[in-house]
Amino acid sequence: MRFKLLLLVVILSACSKSKSFDGIEVLGHAATGLENINSPYHDNTKEAVEYALSMEGCDGIEIDVQLSADGELWLFHNTELELETNISGCVSNLNYSDLNETHYTTIGKEKLVRLRDLDTSYFKGKKILLDIRHYNECANQVVDQNVLISHLEEIGFIHPVSFNVSCVLGNPNWIDDFQNAGLSVLYSVYSMY
Repeated sequence: MRFKLLLLVVILSACSKSKSFDGIEVLGHAATGLENINSPYHDNTKEAVEYALSMEGCDGIEIDVQLSADGELWLFHNTELELETNISGCVSNLNYSDLNETHYTTIGKEKLVRLRDLDTSYFKGKKILLDIRHYNECANQVVDQNVLISHLEEIGFIHPVSFNVSCVLGNPNWIDDFQNAGLSVLYSVYSMY
């Protein structure tokens, strides 16, 4: 029991910044950490986002988003849903009716969440990095960036008032379109294909 209590103290204080690191931004990877065994929630879930953004010293989060077949953005990192959830297939080949009942196979059974369904009041004054999955491995095709940009605009993620959004892109051909839409862009050489 003593070890568990010490571990909890270390986790909770890990997000606090030392005065000597004031210029460093602390962001939660996939909200509370991709494959972080110490996180109480599965990565890229509503619970993980709210937990990470409520921690003192955290400046924001990075979350992975994928476009579904009906044009919604869902938080999910991997390609195949069956590796971590109660259904099979790919986000990019499924619709809201399929994905709305999807949950992780973790103890908490956290649900898959659409980007539009996150409570943006947690985002106030924070940096949000949207790691946009640009390649549909199940269909072996590049996602339509114009649909992504249109959806981000529709749900208020282009020029938001109370938080800062940047898109992490793995497709260099998308950079100009995202910047022309008014989005801050980070280019990542790591990609899904």
